[in-house]
Amino acid sequence: MPIRGELYLDKDNGFSGEPTKTLVAEEGGQKIFKWLDDMNKAGTFKNYGSNYEDPRAPFLAGQLAMYLDSSANVRQMVDEAPFEVGTAPLPVPEGVDPHGATVGGNSLYITNKLSDKEQKAAWEFIKYTASPKVQAEWAAATGYFPVTKKSE
Repeated sequence: MPIRGELYLDKDNGFSGEPTKTLVAEEGGQKIFKWLDDMNKAGTFKNYGSNYEDPRAPFLAGQLAMYLDSSANVRQMVDEAPFEVGTAPLPVPEGVDPHGATVGGNSLYITNKLSDKEQKAAWEFIKYTASPKVQAEWAAATGYFPVTKKSE
């Protein structure tokens, strides 16, 4: 889990060919593991488990100040928390520039295995869903971050 923007596999993280070697033992990977270890030793970092649900109850009970979650869960946390909930970019070690949000379940792709007509229709759908009005509605209803600042 190297710092965002760093390579963690050879061959450009696998984008320029089949990766054959991990790069987590190199500077970027070592920096992130040292950062996590320093927070663990300071008592500011704790592993609550590997499931999304694991840190949610302690957060809602006020036992931790922040946790990492999918932005899709923001609406639920805002609705359930007995306190004000906010969001922030993923934290990074001191001296490292943040690289924005990780795209996940709100991603849309068009395969080249469809007919031209189907690809064009898919593109029209993507343009519609990326429009500021739809993004604003989507973000408010789901908690996912909008893909355009014009939706704010």
